[in-house]
Amino acid sequence: MVKKSKKSKSKRITLKQKHKVIRKVKEHHKKKAKEAKKSGLNKKRLVLLRSWSKRKLPEKRGLKKGSWGC
Repeated sequence: MVKKSKKSKSKRITLKQKHKVIRKVKEHHKKKAKEAKKSGLNKKRLVLLRSWSKRKLPEKRGLKKGSWGC
């Protein structure tokens, strides 16, 4: 009977396998982003950004544009 090695299996993989995994992950993320865009999950974020851009900054008391406060 052959004895089993006590060492753990090497985690090295071929470049072909490595790039295949990376490509699959990239495709998955792209698909998820496309679905999220289609369903409109980011609409809340867009509404918040628009509301902040429409707000006006408060003007300083009594100072008008071009006056030196004299």
